[in-house]
Amino acid sequence: MSIYKSWEEYFNRLLRDIAAKYQGKVNEPKKVRLDEIFHYSDYSGTINAHYVIIVINQFVSLDQGITQISGSDDIEYLHLKIKTNSRLNFQLTKEDLSTKVAKFMHLESEFKTGNTKFDTKFLVKIRSEEDKTIISDSRLQELVYKLEPFVLLELKDGILHWAQTIIRGEQLRFSEVDKYLGYLLTLADMFTQHLRGNSD
Repeated sequence: MSIYKSWEEYFNRLLRDIAAKYQGKVNEPKKVRLDEIFHYSDYSGTINAHYVIIVINQFVSLDQGITQISGSDDIEYLHLKIKTNSRLNFQLTKEDLSTKVAKFMHLESEFKTGNTKFDTKFLVKIRSEEDKTIISDSRLQELVYKLEPFVLLELKDGILHWAQTIIRGEQLRFSEVDKYLGYLLTLADMFTQHLRGNSD
């Protein structure tokens, strides 16, 4: 049994265009035993001195600690991941009814940056005092606005990770993804400069 994915063609074209502009490698899907598990090709390569991975998956988080599963084969996420040398850690998700209820019941904690617009829009999680400084930076917050819409933006274990729910194939156009990739690379450079500033 083969599975048809409406945006597979869009994504394959995107990966070819990304590889043509930035070099890098388009990796074939991993072979799996179960027909109902669908795997896309993915991209990996170095762009502006940063190692980048582009992939589609049904998980919001691709790391060991899976934070959320879509629960439906129809919901998938585009992921852009950039390797950095930063030791900072933060996670941004959209503020919604479920997070508000969780906070009210003290099941969820958050950091307030002091920017009311930003704090109302995003649920911010951090680990250290150093994280507070960078997440409160107005330059970072402006980049975060440009990266919308997203379901997850985090920096964890040196990996800058952005994920967006795929609703239509047009989201996978090269011009769209390259725009978000550019903002993420600027953010990654910002973390590199922060690291250098602290080492002086």
